[in-house]
Amino acid sequence: MKISHVDWLLNRIEELEKELNKQMNIGLKFEGEANELQKQNKRYREALEFYADEENYCVRFEDDYEPILKDNGKIARQALEEKGV
Repeated sequence: MKISHVDWLLNRIEELEKELNKQMNIGLKFEGEANELQKQNKRYREALEFYADEENYCVRFEDDYEPILKDNGKIARQALEEKGV
């Protein structure tokens, strides 16, 4: 094998290593974003489950308010405001 071929192969390996590192960094970025979206989805699901629960629209004790009225949208606002918690 000629020295020029070896040099070309070494340069090509370096180029591929750089591209691989670049792609791995992009993958890590997307993985982090995916984790954040999963956390956000969990918050939204929990809030929706509260509002979907029919029991939260019923008075539990005499002289009490329905949990949904006590909440007054607090759970929904918290779910929308939280960032990466």
